[in-house]
Amino acid sequence: MKRDLTPQQLRAREMMKHVHPAYDRATVDFDRIAIGTGILCVECKGCGKRAALTKENCTHIHPGNKTEVRSVTFRCSRIDCGSTDVRRYGGCDLEEAKMWLAGDPMDPDRDIPTQTRWEREGW
Repeated sequence: MKRDLTPQQLRAREMMKHVHPAYDRATVDFDRIAIGTGILCVECKGCGKRAALTKENCTHIHPGNKTEVRSVTFRCSRIDCGSTDVRRYGGCDLEEAKMWLAGDPMDPDRDIPTQTRWEREGW
């Protein structure tokens, strides 16, 4: 369920869909997450369990931590799963994280890939 937005907010959101970050999303570090919204969303590809990580429940999320998000192994906490194959999403605010946890799909532009563009293209 989306919250009501003003026409100006809708126009601004539509314009931002075409703006791409100046950095490769695969190189996002925990410092960037902490300074931004402070929320990292993780979804298990095996069972679909979702979790929103913040500085309160993830020790990696703090300013100054230059560890890349893709370099850390996340393990599903579901007892019968335990998979380490996960999707990571960054840059969402608290409202978006709550809606995502409730089952809404996440914007694919927020996905943090496991390989950089150069690794994918074989440079």
